[in-house]
Amino acid sequence: MIRRTHRQNGFTLIELLVVIAVIVIVAAILFPVFSAAREKARQVSCISNIQQLGKATLLYAQDWDETYPLGLISCSTGGHFWTLWNDQPSELPCSGFQITWMDLLYPYVRNWEIFHCPSTEFSHARFAPAGTPRDRVEYSYGVSYYFSRLYNSYAGTWHQPPTTRPTLSLAEVIRPEEKVYMADSAGGVRGLMPYPWLYIDSIAFRHINGVNLGFADGHARWFPKNSKYGDLLGADGQASTDDNVWFEPNSNPPG
Repeated sequence: MIRRTHRQNGFTLIELLVVIAVIVIVAAILFPVFSAAREKARQVSCISNIQQLGKATLLYAQDWDETYPLGLISCSTGGHFWTLWNDQPSELPCSGFQITWMDLLYPYVRNWEIFHCPSTEFSHARFAPAGTPRDRVEYSYGVSYYFSRLYNSYAGTWHQPPTTRPTLSLAEVIRPEEKVYMADSAGGVRGLMPYPWLYIDSIAFRHINGVNLGFADGHARWFPKNSKYGDLLGADGQASTDDNVWFEPNSNPPG
């Protein structure tokens, strides 16, 4: 008489451990790939935003005597985003929904989401009044202070570097294809909050160890930290005497 043995359905413990080990190895290989692909998609979305805002800036200039928009009209009301212009006590009355360059460009883009980079992460520390919607607080880009003049409507005075006119004209910019006008911004007040200005120490390298920059002629491009635009205070932690040349519209740097 021949006995037949029947194997029970299912896996043995060793087989299960082998399957789990294979899954872990495959996941370890694929997860970084998925993460890099996701960040690349965010970087592309962000640079698309900056490109559209660059085009909007040129359209604005056509309508307003070939000038760049003001960066901020301080102590004004009716702006979309809550803005803390200055954290000095004397300027606190100017905090609020002030009109910024974003309000001036909005008619040319008709989309508030375009001012938000998908990779932006600000601290949730309170810097706006309680109850202020976060989508009216968080924005991702800043414009160079050297391009975007500021008018203090409260004091009736201009705040800007020396210039030939209150608002900068396209013709005043030397080598506009190289001058940084707009970029991913790390914000102001130690990076705890969005800020409408862009300085050499406030560029944010959010994308694949690089930054999306918008230039004075309207085009946009990604640059790594080891580029001439990456060698800026805030990027490498080292001050450089020529950092500002790529932000100042009237400078004529060598090279």
